[in-house]
Amino acid sequence: MAYKRVGGRPLAPENRLEEPSRARFLKGADPMRLPCLLGAACAAFCLSATAAVPSSELATAVEFYHSGLDHYFVSTAPGEINDLDTGVHTGWARTGYRFAVVKAGSAYPATVPVCRFYSPTLDTHFYSAKVSECNDVKAKFAATWQFEADEVFRAFLVDPASGACPADTTPVYRLYNNRADANHRYTDQIALFLFMKGKGYIPEGDGSPALPVAFCTPAGGDAVPPILPTAPQCTLVSSDGAPAPGIGITLSATCTNGPTSYLWIGCTSTQSSCMATSATAGSATYTLYTANAQGPGAAAAITVNWTPAPPSGMPPNCSLAASPTFPAIGTADTLTATCSPDATSYQWLACDTSNSANCAAIASCAAASATCSVTSSVAGVARYIVSATNAYGTGPWTKVDVEWQNSVAFGGFCGQYARVKEFALPWGDPSRYTTAAYGGFTPETVIVMTMAVPGSPATYAAAGYTSLAEFNGPPAYRHMTLSTAPCDFRDPDPSGVNGPLAANAGVAVLINWNVGAAPVALVPGHTYYFNFRNLACGQDVCDAATSTTWPH
Repeated sequence: MAYKRVGGRPLAPENRLEEPSRARFLKGADPMRLPCLLGAACAAFCLSATAAVPSSELATAVEFYHSGLDHYFVSTAPGEINDLDTGVHTGWARTGYRFAVVKAGSAYPATVPVCRFYSPTLDTHFYSAKVSECNDVKAKFAATWQFEADEVFRAFLVDPASGACPADTTPVYRLYNNRADANHRYTDQIALFLFMKGKGYIPEGDGSPALPVAFCTPAGGDAVPPILPTAPQCTLVSSDGAPAPGIGITLSATCTNGPTSYLWIGCTSTQSSCMATSATAGSATYTLYTANAQGPGAAAAITVNWTPAPPSGMPPNCSLAASPTFPAIGTADTLTATCSPDATSYQWLACDTSNSANCAAIASCAAASATCSVTSSVAGVARYIVSATNAYGTGPWTKVDVEWQNSVAFGGFCGQYARVKEFALPWGDPSRYTTAAYGGFTPETVIVMTMAVPGSPATYAAAGYTSLAEFNGPPAYRHMTLSTAPCDFRDPDPSGVNGPLAANAGVAVLINWNVGAAPVALVPGHTYYFNFRNLACGQDVCDAATSTTWPH
């Protein structure tokens, strides 16, 4: 049928009824807001699945707007569209919106005809995909609405209970302007739906009252004009990046240009935030549509990865110990992981102490074993780490630092001690030296301070002394010797042949000595060793400080 435009004072259909101010068409609904009357047959028909409709079966519904009337109109007829584009019917311009429909006369499965009416007094058109709605308008409102065609295009019916559309189709929403000059707008854009609601338009259709659907059309083929720079733009965030199914999360929007309307798809809310949950694991996408008085906003979406909660048990948490703590280079050291709950496998790594990210697997250590045997050919501190796994996952890394000793380098007596630290005492240096500066004075540690006596003079008039006392901690009982050999803690022998030249023990120890004279005559040009050890240290470290008053 050709498009008509007739002047005259517009009258809304409800004004033709018995109660002009309140009456509604068909048991409480005005003629533009008709309920689905097809019942279960409609529901069964609406849920029929469909494949993507081939392009040969499609037509395009193009939308126009008349600013003088403040009316919207859609058409699929090429001649009608051309007349509107070329000014045959003045005052109409394209809005930029269009959507795909199934063309009139198509035999595509599960489609139904869409009828069209025109009201000369209201100067507007009305479309419906429901046979009952079309028949009721014909029968009850023939004076206001002129029947134009049973089929101007075809569409798919919506499930009247759920508002669901068949597969590969998209909802079309119908909104009534709720004015005496009745007019409807048809759109498949949710943001535009919100915008029109904000202007006072009333949604019509089936399914959720928040987003009722008039009919369904083929997915794809729609077009929208550019989003206005004054319309809302939103970004979405989730309160939990990987929530477990069954728990609630909050999805929140941060928007520009002050939205006045919000509608979430995927969770239920008409505010800027939405509580979401999922009964099953997997990815779910949530979309927010917004609008303000300037226009519909851009859709914003967020995908949430619902992740199953770990099993009720716990992965292993381990401690790691080395035995011995201060192994000699070239020997074996045993690393032992003690885990709770029990582990089924282990990952053993050796790491750089200065960069824990620089690690390498220990090839000699079995994944199924809670112990690992390691060795080193280089003295110094090495770091070893382990993580353990059971049916509930992998626990955190834990570490132990092992200080490999080169005791054999000193020879003689040092080989019998677990840990030997050595430093040089420059002749004539009045400084105080602390054991803390050399790795700490642990109960296993022997500290060797090496001193070279110059070749001259042959003797000094006044003797000197070397002392050892607590440093940064409580006093501890210690043993100090002065010997020609490192690590020599034998009984003293003033000749130096069968033991140290001198020894002392106590909380604060001191040895008097000289060169070429009593009390202990050191030989010019020779090297001597002050040896320190803890005889009673009740804690992890009992650091001490040593200082020397030189012969003069």
